Amino acid sequence: MVYASYLSPETKRSFFGLCAAMSNRFGDHGYPETYRQELHTLRKQGKENIHEYASRVEMLVRRSFPTIDAATHSTLSVEYMLRGLPDQSIAIELLTKRITSMTEAIHQVTLYETYKRGNRDRNIRQLNTQETVDVEEREDDIEIRKVGGKRYVTEERLTQFERGMKDSITQSVGEIIQK
Repeated sequence: MVYASYLSPETKRSFFGLCAAMSNRFGDHGYPETYRQELHTLRKQGKENIHEYASRVEMLVRRSFPTIDAATHSTLSVEYMLRGLPDQSIAIELLTKRITSMTEAIHQVTLYETYKRGNRDRNIRQLNTQETVDVEEREDDIEIRKVGGKRYVTEERLTQFERGMKDSITQSVGEIIQK
């Protein structure tokens, strides 16, 4: 209200004049091109739920294309929403279905994520280790299976491995020299 107190008395008397002055001061003055660029780089945030993300997409589409009809707005909103999802397999599957309603797209994405989460929990396996090693066995057969995502080795683990290799080599060389 501080801004309104500085307006001229003529502007304050007219409702439309007051609305125009407030819109000039506090309104959205972004260009559609700016919003379109933001729309092309839009991605769903990590903690953001699908409904919040969809409303953000719809608002940007409305600002990017202010003169389009409702059907085109809905189609563009769905396409941009699907393009910004972190899991593009969902997007590809739903784009091939040609969904034009944002409500249907949200429903399908929610179902897909729910089913995918259920399958991921089912794929957990328990692995047992073998504690005994045959003395006669000179070479170890190492089988590596990739069960989940990427696994990284810490520097400490590499140092332990290096020490183990050095000890093993030193012991083997010592045995060969003694023979």
